[in-house]
Amino acid sequence: MTKHNHLGTQLAEVIDKYGEHLALTIDRESYTYTQLHDIAELIARSFSDASGKYCAVFGDGYIGAYAGLMACMCYGKTYLPLNRDESGERLVLLAEWSKFDVLIVSSLETTFLNELLEQVPQSITVIFVDVFDVPDWCHGIERHRFLALADLRQCPQATYSTANPDAYLMFTSGSTGTPKGVQVSHRNLMSYITNTVNLYQPNHTDRFSLLAPLSFDFSVHDIWVPWAVGASTHFFNPKDHVALGPFIREKRLTFWASVPSTVLFLQRLKQLTPNAFPDLRQSLFCGEPLLHGMAMNWSRAAPASRIDNMYGPTEATVAVGGYRWLPDDQIDMSSVVPIGTPYPGIVFRLGDARTGDKHDGELWISGDQVVPGYWDGLPTSTDSFFWEDGQCWYRTGDWVRYTEDGVFHFSGRCDDQIKVHGHRLERLEIESELRKAVDVDDVAVVGWPVVEGNSVEGLVFFIASEHGSNIELRQQCMNRMPRNMWPTKLVLGAIPKNRNGKTDYRMLKEMLKDNQQTQAVSLARR
Repeated sequence: MTKHNHLGTQLAEVIDKYGEHLALTIDRESYTYTQLHDIAELIARSFSDASGKYCAVFGDGYIGAYAGLMACMCYGKTYLPLNRDESGERLVLLAEWSKFDVLIVSSLETTFLNELLEQVPQSITVIFVDVFDVPDWCHGIERHRFLALADLRQCPQATYSTANPDAYLMFTSGSTGTPKGVQVSHRNLMSYITNTVNLYQPNHTDRFSLLAPLSFDFSVHDIWVPWAVGASTHFFNPKDHVALGPFIREKRLTFWASVPSTVLFLQRLKQLTPNAFPDLRQSLFCGEPLLHGMAMNWSRAAPASRIDNMYGPTEATVAVGGYRWLPDDQIDMSSVVPIGTPYPGIVFRLGDARTGDKHDGELWISGDQVVPGYWDGLPTSTDSFFWEDGQCWYRTGDWVRYTEDGVFHFSGRCDDQIKVHGHRLERLEIESELRKAVDVDDVAVVGWPVVEGNSVEGLVFFIASEHGSNIELRQQCMNRMPRNMWPTKLVLGAIPKNRNGKTDYRMLKEMLKDNQQTQAVSLARR
């Protein structure tokens, strides 16, 4: 792949060379690069009358959304994906902050559009590519402009543009819930794509999975890496979640990317059987810790696939490092696969250490993929970024260990330390011990109730187990875990995941809080 500094230039080459190749499938619909670009060019015709920088995109699994992304990359807009799970109030705030003046959405999203357009202060051009004419219900909405296919075809053709240096803007809440804007440039993005292509060697014959929602930055990998080399990507509808295994086989996927929790999900569905996915040749996991046991189970289902653990925050363009897992690694199956070594053009550095050990500390990263700070449209703390000798560094908030073989190992989040009766414990360490004690991979630990800061009265263990009673599992914990890690409460059942597929610790805390309030009301009525 030729290295360009702007993805629009790379896409133009791919469309010219692989125009009739498959680019995207959504359910039973298939689109070649030429077909996808034709829709993108129609969308981009609206940009000439919209002088703003940002174009919002709403609707995973909607052809207009993916064509809209291509339109932004090739015709000069920065795309902003909107999350379906966000509250209406939050979406209005995002609109106010970014001042986006184009919105690509399905004409069927009437509730979303009515709520948003009534409250946003700016005038927005709304683009529909799923209908020929603008629906009647739009005519009563003032201040905004609506364009459907018939209108777009009457507009002058769009002109390619690489003048805008920024590819996309995403908002991430992190652990605090406070929104932070991360604006990734085309230079950042092309550095990631180049590293990924060089390391994992995808080509125009490959077939990628597309599981991540657009508002999760792993979707950047699922979409732009295959489209940068002329490969195809295949959208999986989360409504069909129980058919994920058959989907992998039916689409004959060769490149897989997901959060590790997906492995546990397929295990529970009994779809991770030996040689279940014979066509996979590369599997990438990112977003949360990957256990050695998960990797082993995946390798049995996809015996021809390489398995790599990727590491990276949104602030550094998807992933900045990785580790090639091998089945003969002699490591405890309940332990975490290393985050590995940095990609070319990336530097890892140990910052503030909690001990005098020079091999243990917070991971700081710098390099071609790191953004130069949070988006300046919001008053966000800049403590996470600093400049040194002309280089921008990002404090990840992740504690890591560095071993003599040059490999970095994830130890937990800075804010994941729990203090129980004077004992300082790492949540990741407790969960590792819990997995070994109960022989279950899908577990979560929450310190509860909170006394102050990271000090808690006890530990609540969440275990996704269909076997064993609460009493039996508690006894296993007490027999096999250190005393200072013993639980005050066990909760058995499915562990909630967020839209990105990760364990939803916020929801777990909300569940405990709701239960505490219910008990308090019950006691008050006695």
